[in-house]
Amino acid sequence: MQYLEYLQLDFNSCANILGIGLKSLGETLKGLVRLKKLILDFAYCEGFSETGFGEGLQKLVSLQILHLDFAGSISFSGKGLEDISEGIKKLGCLREMYLNLYECREITDIGLISLSTSLSEIVSLEDIDITLYNCEKITGKGLSSLGEALGNMMRLKSFVLNCQSCQQDDTGLVSMGKSLQRISSLQKLNLDLRWCPLISNAGLLSLSEGIKMQNQLEEIHLDSKRNTNIDGRGLISLCESLSSSLKDIKFNFSRCEKIANIGLKALGRSLKEMSSLQKLSLNFSQCQLITNEGIMSLENSLKGSEKRDIVEFFLDFSQCKKVSKRVVESMVTGLKGRYPLAKISAAAEQNSVYW
Repeated sequence: MQYLEYLQLDFNSCANILGIGLKSLGETLKGLVRLKKLILDFAYCEGFSETGFGEGLQKLVSLQILHLDFAGSISFSGKGLEDISEGIKKLGCLREMYLNLYECREITDIGLISLSTSLSEIVSLEDIDITLYNCEKITGKGLSSLGEALGNMMRLKSFVLNCQSCQQDDTGLVSMGKSLQRISSLQKLNLDLRWCPLISNAGLLSLSEGIKMQNQLEEIHLDSKRNTNIDGRGLISLCESLSSSLKDIKFNFSRCEKIANIGLKALGRSLKEMSSLQKLSLNFSQCQLITNEGIMSLENSLKGSEKRDIVEFFLDFSQCKKVSKRVVESMVTGLKGRYPLAKISAAAEQNSVYW
């Protein structure tokens, strides 16, 4: 066992996993000083609130990749997260951290602050993927601490955060935006902010200032569905921050009812400069201020730019009452002529889809 470099344990939905078992696991981990990759799946295990293997994690001095899945483990508490946080902060070789806390509703800001503090001390990190979906006790305070931690990660290449349905306000994005201004290594940024109605233009403006510094960024996914306090000003600032080197863009502003044509025109101007773009996904469904004029402006920008090797379009304007099926069909036809090899999906009116 002492020579083991890769360990994966799957306890998904094992109802009888208790704290005493996890402490025993911690004792075993202490002897695995050569371990480089550890994957532990405790999804939907409801028999424990704390992990007890934090001390074991501390001994994994060679660890480079750590995946921990507690999705649906509704009893898992902030103390459990604090135990893990204490365990990882001295892992000087750690490059990749994946943590799934989906619907762990006992996790609070205190636990997330503890995690953020530990992550900020791991300068080797290149890839972070954290899911906080439906962690209802997480607020802007906890997310702000996570945002601050990013500023110390000079090697960070990929940051994925799902905080859908958290009590997130602008403070988390403001903190994140400030930190991103201190680093320039990011290649992938994926933020799921759906159903966070407290987020406004102020948060998006600050985030955009950080994105503007990422000249190596190749992929950006931002899901802001039903964040109804975001309007054209927020979208314009985001568009103006985008690097011309981007290859993959996915924006979801569905049901952001204050977004209008001016936002689409700004997006079109930015897209026109992106010579490396390969994938584009835009969802503006139920944005009632968008009209045919905005769609035609976006189409002209995509058709009028330098020809690129775009392989995939997804464009959703369904249930935008001022957008006609005819205009969207015309857009699809024009894009097919411009990019004959691309997969093109579009929606208008009552979710009609065209290829």
